Amino acid sequence: MFYFKSISEFQKAFSTENKCEKFLIKQRWSDGKIRCPYCNSLKNCKTNEKRYKCGECKVSFTLKVGTIFEGSKISLVNWFLAIYFLTSNSKGISSLQLAEKLSVTQKTAWFMLQRLRFLTENNFNNDTFKGTVEVDETYVGSKEENKHKHKKFTKQKDIVIGIVNRETKTVKSQKVASSKYYDLAEQIMNNV
Repeated sequence: MFYFKSISEFQKAFSTENKCEKFLIKQRWSDGKIRCPYCNSLKNCKTNEKRYKCGECKVSFTLKVGTIFEGSKISLVNWFLAIYFLTSNSKGISSLQLAEKLSVTQKTAWFMLQRLRFLTENNFNNDTFKGTVEVDETYVGSKEENKHKHKKFTKQKDIVIGIVNRETKTVKSQKVASSKYYDLAEQIMNNV
């Protein structure tokens, strides 16, 4: 797990496409050996700067295949920066703000944020926390006095549970149905 105190530290670590690719290889394959994403074979060769070809199933692939980066022409440097901006801002980031920070179109920034949000939504229950854990719930939504007249009292605020592992500083959060004991307890039992 990485922690960066500033954007300049982050940019030093992931300043080039090559550094980002090396990090992606290390994260995907802990032994550092690139495997075919289709048949998991180690027999592959680099065909050009970005592509590999499997020696067993003969399929051509890139490092992005099987990740949220697959099918996009966006550089890994921009993807990593988008991840940094999304996770370092306590209130998140809009597609307009991200587009401005990355010098891409708003449509591209929206696409990136959708992929990143999909990833965070679908990874909530994968790993359980061990050790000292903190749990809290909060209500998320706008204040009634700030809503337009026809939207007042139409929807209550969403309830979000947050779980933090003190040792690893890993955080999980998810929307829950209510703040009643059984709804919160179910999430705690599934994740701790």
